[in-house]
Amino acid sequence: MTHTLTKLAAQPIDAIIFVGTYQPFIHLINLAHHQDLDVFFTSFSFIGSHNLLSKITESSKVILSEVMSSPKDCDWQLCQQFRIDMRNEGYTELNRIQLEGYLNAFVFAQVATQCQKILNRQCLLIQFSKFNYQDNALNINFNNEYNQGLQQVYFSFSKAINKKY
Repeated sequence: MTHTLTKLAAQPIDAIIFVGTYQPFIHLINLAHHQDLDVFFTSFSFIGSHNLLSKITESSKVILSEVMSSPKDCDWQLCQQFRIDMRNEGYTELNRIQLEGYLNAFVFAQVATQCQKILNRQCLLIQFSKFNYQDNALNINFNNEYNQGLQQVYFSFSKAINKKY
């Protein structure tokens, strides 16, 4: 990876976009700092900020997009219920991964209850296409073309930045 960074450093670049898992991405970010490569880093994959940021040891500029809101800042009714349920189970540190799992379980349970006669793939596909959930700030409905429920991505700068931009 050092050879690749040397090649990148010789180019007029503003950002490095990474596709893949977070371990090589972390290594790349930390290595770039030691080579004085001052660029933004971002990823196109499901790299969660909690795991990523806890392992970046060097000052860096990291831009992350996440499919979940922060559970601390979220004002959805489901978020409020998530915080209550997690607190009741003894969890005090909450993260996006937990919230995403909670939301996935909620949606699946809602859809599966519509398949009470026969819970199978065909029924689930039909019920997912009909599913629609809305509360004060959250809208979940599945688009047949894209097969996704949420229509929003959350943008955040990492705490690894210690410079003003």
